[in-house]
Amino acid sequence: MDTGILSLILRLLPYHFSGQNTLFTILFVFNLVLFTAFTLLSLARLARFPRHVRIQTTTDVEELSYLGAPPTAYLTLVAQVVLTCSQSWGYAWTLVAYVLWWLGLVWSLSLTAFSVVLLAKRNLATATAFSPPMFLPLISAMTLGTTGGLLATYGDGISADMAVPVIVVSYMVLGFAFFLALVYYALLAHTLFAAGLPPPGKLPALMIAVGPLGQFATAIQGLSAAASQRGMFARYDEGVWLTGGAAASVSAATVLLALLVLGFAFLWISVTWYVVLEAGVRRTLAFGLSWWSLIFPMGELPFPIQKQLMEMADALDRGVYDGAAESQYCAGLAGFPRPYGGAAGVLVHRVLCQLGWHGVEDLAGCGAGDTAAERGRGSAGEGQEGKNGPVCCSKWSWAREWGDCMMAHHL
Repeated sequence: MDTGILSLILRLLPYHFSGQNTLFTILFVFNLVLFTAFTLLSLARLARFPRHVRIQTTTDVEELSYLGAPPTAYLTLVAQVVLTCSQSWGYAWTLVAYVLWWLGLVWSLSLTAFSVVLLAKRNLATATAFSPPMFLPLISAMTLGTTGGLLATYGDGISADMAVPVIVVSYMVLGFAFFLALVYYALLAHTLFAAGLPPPGKLPALMIAVGPLGQFATAIQGLSAAASQRGMFARYDEGVWLTGGAAASVSAATVLLALLVLGFAFLWISVTWYVVLEAGVRRTLAFGLSWWSLIFPMGELPFPIQKQLMEMADALDRGVYDGAAESQYCAGLAGFPRPYGGAAGVLVHRVLCQLGWHGVEDLAGCGAGDTAAERGRGSAGEGQEGKNGPVCCSKWSWAREWGDCMMAHHL
């Protein structure tokens, strides 16, 4: 998902340089390869351990929440199809992206509704134990709105009859997810005030809270641009709202609303960076897969921040917003290698552990997130000292590792 985000912002940066489109295409292909590989790994995990996957999904709130990552990554690929294939090879690829978008609508909305139902039926979240990854299904729904704006704006040869339904449905999807996100923010704030911060290894995951706000601001700006600047409402010209005059009013209103929402997003950015940097200074911030959460809001487009800042540059004609968009991209790009390097280290360590070299435990431990109690359990996970090594070296580690790989790509 982060790969797709960085490639999209590279394509839509306000400043351009030689070879920019080539780099974007390389990242597009890399994102497609990663998505295909991790999808196959996840399907293999499901086929090999169906009961384990079902239990984890229905009893672990984070496992349930991470199901929101694949559709978000899928929608970045749809956006890349619009910006690469449609722009290069014409209307036929616009139709492909159009069909893929509607499929993404079914996927993301079904998943969001399923997560809400399961949270209510299984009582997975409490008033003092709200997990930031619970925002991920909502982010997938809001990403649909952002991708819809890109499709209506950049799709080669797209007609008003095709674009307007996408714009209208995208606005409805934003309402579907945004107001539920406000409830989640109240639960998250209550958890932080009543129970304190998450464990050090999960502190970066707080940045996920920025996602719904930035996505909402990005989506309404992109949709209003398609309606007004691209002239889709004017060409459609039906009723009271779907007209050129109404599009201008919608565009003006979305700038104000986006600024208000973006201000709330900066609050969560400030809080998260403070606690993460403080933990880093105190040397309590161990590597974990939640590191990808720092890239997600700081280095993405059309997701939380960059698209909004560039839209502000167009709307207010202020060069400072272009510079801010560039700096946000650099912040996300700077964090890109760290999680990949850390994940590679964890994977190599666990492969060696699986092959029987348990001495690596002295070098690297059981990896981020493994507690002391887990390190003392046997391979069966029943509290016995492991004849086959610690729990992270057990046969079940591969099932968990496939899930970790999926999260590593999508967070």
